[in-house]
Amino acid sequence: FGHAIEKCANFGISHGEGVAIGMMMAATSAGCDDALIRRLARCLRANGLPTRCPFDAARLTDAALSDKKRAGGTITLVLPEAVGQCRLEKIPVAELRAWFDRALAAQAALNL
Repeated sequence: FGHAIEKCANFGISHGEGVAIGMMMAATSAGCDDALIRRLARCLRANGLPTRCPFDAARLTDAALSDKKRAGGTITLVLPEAVGQCRLEKIPVAELRAWFDRALAAQAALNL
């Protein structure tokens, strides 16, 4: 998520800011519980980092297709499960847009 954000911004968003926004998108898209998502948002904001993505799902998907975590028809996502615990999940690239759509919809619904 973070690398796609950086690429969409023509690298005008720092790596740290892209990762911060990407962490929020991964948490919301992966279906983490609201308490974990809100805790993550508070921690990021307390450290001066952004939490909202300014790009739409189509643009993010296009940018992510050239990510280093893509291998042929799959891409590996880093998804949080709990504080300090993540999992790697390989998904078909055809499903990537749905992940971005879910993340953006959840962020809007949670007003993050």
